Amino acid sequence: MRQEQRNIAARNYGLRSRNMIDAGRHALQEGMQSHSSIATMTDRWRVFAVYVRDELGVRDMRRIETAHLQQYAATLRERFERGEISPATAQNYLSTVNRVLEIARGDKAVRLDPVRGAGLPQRSGICQESRAVSQEQHQQAAKTVTERISALMGLQRELGLRFQESAKIDAARAL
Repeated sequence: MRQEQRNIAARNYGLRSRNMIDAGRHALQEGMQSHSSIATMTDRWRVFAVYVRDELGVRDMRRIETAHLQQYAATLRERFERGEISPATAQNYLSTVNRVLEIARGDKAVRLDPVRGAGLPQRSGICQESRAVSQEQHQQAAKTVTERISALMGLQRELGLRFQESAKIDAARAL
């Protein structure tokens, strides 16, 4: 069901449920392709939906405002400061809320940038320097494995792929 076919004036933007959690899941199913991402984001959306229902008394997605996102971001910051979640997790939770609302509303009018708007901490653990082995070490390692694994190692090194990506690559399309 596409947005133009939904009654966006209806509760939860006409997403086939009076329950905000289920409506958010329907929005993700409507606007995304990956089933694993939908499942992960539904779990994150559930946390937000319970928060706005229990803490702020909001039971309809149409009533969610940027101020609600700011209050939610404050709770995420508190959880980070207590060591319960990482910066990446806090950002992912808020990004999910942004995405669900974008799909449900059909616009980006109600959203909050995780770092600039919400004041969530920057992600940590982002590599600042290359940890790749030298070309000589790579060639030595490639000599000790099968020809197929050596080719995969070359793809990983040259294209920055993970093992699974290199193993599944469609060479004709990649060229």
